[in-house]
Amino acid sequence: MAGENEYLRIDFGGAAFLLLRRASLAVEQRENLLVNEGGGAVSAWRAAGKDRWPAFCLDRNLRLVSGGGWQCAVFLQLDPYPVGLVADEVQLLPRSEVRVEPFTPPGIAPTRKGHLFSGASVGGGQVLFEFDPNVLAAFLYRLEAPQ
Repeated sequence: MAGENEYLRIDFGGAAFLLLRRASLAVEQRENLLVNEGGGAVSAWRAAGKDRWPAFCLDRNLRLVSGGGWQCAVFLQLDPYPVGLVADEVQLLPRSEVRVEPFTPPGIAPTRKGHLFSGASVGGGQVLFEFDPNVLAAFLYRLEAPQ
């Protein structure tokens, strides 16, 4: 299965990250989303029947920021509803172009589910961290709750 061997390169906030393609539930273009023009934590929603899935805008340090010129959103499965991350660009990379090694960031995990990253790829003078999809989804879901 092709999707098993591919990565998504997700660019946002001037940084790039990796996510296994099979971990994404959907990638939606901005024009297919309900953009939140009024501010707040959610940058956009994807209409899914009666439900709306929120998408959030992060900076390169993974802090919540107001949306800008993003182009699409990557959605991840989570109960009670999927959550998304808006991106300036999403590129499909064959696994043959990416070599990801297991990686555990130093220090205390920033979420109850663990660290946001499970791997890293070094190539072309650049380090790309691979998101753990379950931890990323839980992290994004938490952003919608009042702090």
